[in-house]
Amino acid sequence: MMKLICVALVAMLSLTHALVKEEIQAKEYLENLNKELARRTNIETEASWAYGSNVNEENEKRKNEVSAELAKFMKEVSVDIQKFNWRSYQNEDIKRQFKSLSKLGYAALPEADYAEFLEAVSSMESNFAKVKVCDYKDNTKCDLSLEPEIEEVITKSRDPEELKHYWVQFYAKAGTAVRPQFERYVELNTKAAKLNNFTSGAEVWLDEYEDETFEKQLEDIFAEIRPLYEQVHGYVRYRLRKHYGDAVVPEKGPLPMHLLGNMWAQKWSAIADLVSPFPDKPIVDVTAEMVKQGYTPLKMFQMGAGIEPPVVRTEKDFDAPAKYHISADVEYLRYLVSFIIQFQFYKSACIKAGQYDPKNPALPLDNCDIYGSAEAGAAFHNMLSLGASKPWPDALEAFNGERIMSGKAIAEYFEPLRVWLEAENIKNNVHIGWTASDKCVSD
Repeated sequence: MMKLICVALVAMLSLTHALVKEEIQAKEYLENLNKELARRTNIETEASWAYGSNVNEENEKRKNEVSAELAKFMKEVSVDIQKFNWRSYQNEDIKRQFKSLSKLGYAALPEADYAEFLEAVSSMESNFAKVKVCDYKDNTKCDLSLEPEIEEVITKSRDPEELKHYWVQFYAKAGTAVRPQFERYVELNTKAAKLNNFTSGAEVWLDEYEDETFEKQLEDIFAEIRPLYEQVHGYVRYRLRKHYGDAVVPEKGPLPMHLLGNMWAQKWSAIADLVSPFPDKPIVDVTAEMVKQGYTPLKMFQMGAGIEPPVVRTEKDFDAPAKYHISADVEYLRYLVSFIIQFQFYKSACIKAGQYDPKNPALPLDNCDIYGSAEAGAAFHNMLSLGASKPWPDALEAFNGERIMSGKAIAEYFEPLRVWLEAENIKNNVHIGWTASDKCVSD
């Protein structure tokens, strides 16, 4: 019996020794591979940039060729790494890199499908960049681009019919026009996901966040910021009704998105003149002070719901690709995540800088300034130095000891505003919440 145990022990030790030796080899393999991936990815990025900044057939062909070459290389890598028993390694960083390399993404598609996928996305991108609409006052002048002509009107005009005109035209040409390409894109997106052992493209994108509780965290965030958003929504709708009238803005319905100063209603800052609670008080303009301090465009670069459509939309319309990120296959959840957790970072940095104390009314969160704080700077340095080498919860924990996203910091920051809005909305008998839109119907 003892002999069998000894034999088994020797075998186990030999296997462990072999695995440790292989893990060392795997680390060297990854170091060399990462250099090659950096080189190839840089080429792809430059090709994508060239196309994005100068949309033409030559640049599109180059971009797609480079993407196809990288996809072919990644398929070769996925086969090559099968020689490593990486799931049994001790080093979590090494295991994480191999896991990432094992997911091919769109490169998992057969060559013909991948080429069709690139064509579909390029077609939507190209269409978005080239959209031209007709002038509101001169329907023979049909050469207005999103930038700068259409955005200039959407930002500054206060004529609801003019705003509706440009919204309808842009969405028809940037969205509905590419419905066939988008439907094919979704089919290939789903096919690629299944080839990577996922059920959908959405599941693939969520997996990149490396946290099984991620969707639950998002639900919690929505619950935490909803009280603030409902007060902002009700107040903005009330002020828009005062300007445009009941015929344009409903008393209890969603906000007409063409009136919010942005083609996609994602930023409302352009209508500050209509919704500012103190219209007689000038909006702060820091331009002069920035010029005084020597800021230039280059220096800044280096430092650097809300709703309903203005007209009825049916199955014949198709608005999704009218947002660039959808036409270009860009996962959009990252923007929500970054906006929310920046307040978590800010709150923690304020505490480290001694600028915020929840128990001291003289040091409120909304009046914190971390400029010049060595402590806050060191925390940012330690967190940012991780790069992509660790999952985002590790980076968050390195900064403030927390491992989950939370809407509490942003809610706390804007709590004085929420309190003021609530009182103002009660005073003006403003309806909070919104009824279902009658603009989005199915055939």
